[in-house]
Amino acid sequence: SLSEAEDDPELVALCDRLLSGAGLRCVALPIVAVEDEAVVGYELLTRGQDGLFEAPEEFLRVARERGILTSVDLRCLRCCLHEAESLDPQTRIHLNLFPSTLVDTPADELVALLTGLGMSICLELSEEQLVGDASALLARLAALRNAGVKLAVDDVGKGRGTLESVMLLEPDVLKLDRELITGAHRDVRKERLLRRLVVLAANLSCEVIAEGVECQEELALLRELEVPFAQGFLWADEVPETMAPAGSLAAPPSLPPDS
Repeated sequence: SLSEAEDDPELVALCDRLLSGAGLRCVALPIVAVEDEAVVGYELLTRGQDGLFEAPEEFLRVARERGILTSVDLRCLRCCLHEAESLDPQTRIHLNLFPSTLVDTPADELVALLTGLGMSICLELSEEQLVGDASALLARLAALRNAGVKLAVDDVGKGRGTLESVMLLEPDVLKLDRELITGAHRDVRKERLLRRLVVLAANLSCEVIAEGVECQEELALLRELEVPFAQGFLWADEVPETMAPAGSLAAPPSLPPDS
């Protein structure tokens, strides 16, 4: 029953760990320049403790079911920001946040969190979660952008979100979903959609980052399409961010100016 699930000692302990941050660790995924495969920045992500709830989709599902998603999402953000303190201040870092967390959290609190380190921050929101009226996000995003935080729309081309939402938010970066990239060099439909999204990004003056690149053939197609940046297991599996010594990560390339 639901009451039994709510009293499950393992889940109660998990939620306590998540809320305190004790059950979280940070990993980094490199962002590379497609032209020469140089590392230009990192996306910082959280993982749970080893075991059943290590994957974020699992522990975040529990957090959502228990009504603590916003608190846990902010704890994940703080975990990544804490690890970012060891990086070169010029390092470009990407961080993830649920649109619901963005709406539920006071703007001044978000600005303080994301600008406290004085680093180049790009906040990623998933297109898949951009359902309903995306205009509800605009006031929060305006405050962040005025403070120098960039915006990326993640998972473009995957979910229920609409390109109308993408156009309304006017992001600085579009991140193309891994499902579009995987095997695109041998799938005419995927290649055609990628070409359209690259044109859309150009029309919106956005950077493009392709996710999930795993082979040289996919990389070659991205070069042909003039996609500037990419991520994927072709370069590195996720690694603990603490493995990277301060000053060892690349400085960020310039982002397009705010419109």
